[in-house]
Amino acid sequence: MKLEREYTKVIIDEKGRKQQENGHPWVYDNEVTNIEGNYENGDIVDVLSQKGKYLGSGFINNNSKIIVRIISRNANDKFDEAFFERRLRYAWDYRKTVMGEDIKCCRIIFGEADEFPGLTIDSHISPSILFSNRNSTFAPVSFFPYILAGITFV
Repeated sequence: MKLEREYTKVIIDEKGRKQQENGHPWVYDNEVTNIEGNYENGDIVDVLSQKGKYLGSGFINNNSKIIVRIISRNANDKFDEAFFERRLRYAWDYRKTVMGEDIKCCRIIFGEADEFPGLTIDSHISPSILFSNRNSTFAPVSFFPYILAGITFV
């Protein structure tokens, strides 16, 4: 059952719908046909087709041609500490599998590849380095405590 959502709705055209259904991580500004609701850059918004089909949720930034960077395609996701910790743990477990014993110095989060658009976290033994591309608006600063809390297992 889909949760009732209170996020601003970004309606996109047919070209954008096809791209989203094929897993594209971005929504371009020229694909947006309407925005229903108020938002500030960095807020989470829902992306919908013109027929109202849910396509994903992401961070909005109208200062970029990439207006929405998708972080989830699950309408039931709740964007809380558990959500970010689950994503971080999945990325870390994957790195451990791929890197083996050479895990001390590696990229923990690879932006879009780990469904954290615009975010890079590198580990150089200690401490880890967190980098968020300001222009991509990974997330408002209010989400960073979730990221930092979730990365403590590294």
